[in-house]
Amino acid sequence: MNKADSLFYKKNIFYHYTSLSVLYGIVSNNELWLSNLKNSNDPNEQYLSSDEYNTYVLQKLQINPYHGRVDLLSTNTVVGNPYGLSLTTLKDDLGQWERYGDHSRGVAIALDIPAMNAYLKSTYNFTLDFGSIKYTEDEKKEYIKSLVADMPAYDGDFKTLWPYYGLFFTIHYAQARVLFKREEFSLEKEFRLYVDLVEEKFQHESIELFLQNKPDELAAYRKEYVETTSLHRLTAENKKYAMMRRGINSYLSFDLALLGAAKSSFIKEIILGPKCTQNACELNDFLLANGFNTTIHKSKIEIV
Repeated sequence: MNKADSLFYKKNIFYHYTSLSVLYGIVSNNELWLSNLKNSNDPNEQYLSSDEYNTYVLQKLQINPYHGRVDLLSTNTVVGNPYGLSLTTLKDDLGQWERYGDHSRGVAIALDIPAMNAYLKSTYNFTLDFGSIKYTEDEKKEYIKSLVADMPAYDGDFKTLWPYYGLFFTIHYAQARVLFKREEFSLEKEFRLYVDLVEEKFQHESIELFLQNKPDELAAYRKEYVETTSLHRLTAENKKYAMMRRGINSYLSFDLALLGAAKSSFIKEIILGPKCTQNACELNDFLLANGFNTTIHKSKIEIV
């Protein structure tokens, strides 16, 4: 999360549009579903950041000449397996209902993400990654610059550099990939709660080299690794499968029991879609029976 976004997050509730069946699964199983982002509605979204990201990193590291280095960095940077939950600041929005809310027959779940992360930070010393989607080229470039802004410069050769910076590349490259989409999708005003599971090979080789040989000035990135792997242990073993809009897909389950007493107020509101026929009283009883104290409203949009 960058500093510019942090103030914005504290003022807002974020909405996840989905079907009634997914809401039932979340509540009855007491888990949040982070879907495999390879099944995104924008198949090109994870392709956009590689060259720009690596160019900015190399410039920060003061490596000369740059020729050939971007390809080398791209080859060695591990591409993880990203999972995420798509959210928006758009409340009761017709476009969201039609695209993601089961053609207006589903629900919009209002989630208090800042409160959840604050609880996780104070209780377990980690947070789920959360950020706004970058759509324009300027937004993407500025985001990449912000990722490398506090990275210490290094003028050694690439072979020496890689063990020290491999972790940094992978964590922040993953963030850039997960948060970039094409400008055509900008009206969605999307945010993402996400996890990027890196390959075992990277964990056993590059991470170990980093932890054993890191210079003192990279202590902050070691801390980030520890927090990230704590999250990895919570989610990597919880890979499950479900029937979704595009067929059988994998997802990561985040156990909402980790929120303790804070879980009851995590779902702030549920909006029933314009064509949703769910009885509000029955839904309220279902939510209370599973430990959620949530307000239920009907969409104000009328569809004839």
